[in-house]
Amino acid sequence: MPFSSRIIESFKLPKARISIAVESQAENVVKQIMRAEQKNGTVTVVEVYPGYGLLTKALLKSTNPSIRKVYAFEPEKKCESELTELSKEFNGRLDFSIENVSREKALQKIGEKLDNEGVVPTYPWEESQIPLPTKSDNYVLSLLLRALTSRLSFFAFGRVEMNLLLPDPLLRRVYTDEVDTSRRVLDLCIQAFAETKVLMVVPQEDVAPKSKKSTEKKNQLSLVRITPLATPKIESSMYNTYKYILSNLFHVPTQPLKQRIRSIACGAENLLPKLSFNTKIAAGRMTVDQVCELTRVFEEWPFRPKLEELIHVYDEEFEKKRRR
Repeated sequence: MPFSSRIIESFKLPKARISIAVESQAENVVKQIMRAEQKNGTVTVVEVYPGYGLLTKALLKSTNPSIRKVYAFEPEKKCESELTELSKEFNGRLDFSIENVSREKALQKIGEKLDNEGVVPTYPWEESQIPLPTKSDNYVLSLLLRALTSRLSFFAFGRVEMNLLLPDPLLRRVYTDEVDTSRRVLDLCIQAFAETKVLMVVPQEDVAPKSKKSTEKKNQLSLVRITPLATPKIESSMYNTYKYILSNLFHVPTQPLKQRIRSIACGAENLLPKLSFNTKIAAGRMTVDQVCELTRVFEEWPFRPKLEELIHVYDEEFEKKRRR
């Protein structure tokens, strides 16, 4: 039975996992990932959540550019036999580990592995570099974003592009425009440090598991490229403050900033005259640049509480709501 047919017939990954199930679509994704300036070169790829390895196989088959090696990290042990088969087929050019990348130190370990092997050069941050294909989840995206802001793990080697295969619910968390009322905190965090672009959509008939006909929910995957900005819109040292402010503002996104700002800290309304934009704007309609401006003004405020105290208070409130 062909490799892709086995995936469709025996797809037994967790419900939240959606994978490409047609080889031609996997090859199309690889063509989209590889930019023109990367052709005729040799590329090292890190793949997170390879599943049964259909995209991995398409990467290993690529000749323009040639893939020197694929480092894959998959938490599900049931995928081990397929990945082992691929590693043998491509003479060890697939180096995979059964490892849960959602764990806090996993990305650090991946970066250390690449560093120890000494096969990936370090590039100036201004130069956008090697692609990172991955299927991801919300928590892993948060870990990747934190690594990006601190230039750790993969990003210690340069301004690494991330090419993500995302199901629709996760796509809406990372890719919306300023007029979209469903914008998420994660989306605006990414926009402060990177550019986001949808490259292609893999239709539901080419993914596994198949959508259930009895429901309206459709499984499809979007290939999203996230390219780190050479110059972020907010300093990395302010990332925690920026995220904290966003989390509070977006809790009631329809409320005007001039009212909502009180949720950030006691007395924060005194910061309003220092802002250059109309503070009557709904909190959820603020642009990334406006949130960055508020973050800088908040950071310079002499009466600003310690961020550790703010996060502790916010987390307590979040836990109370979550338990209801």
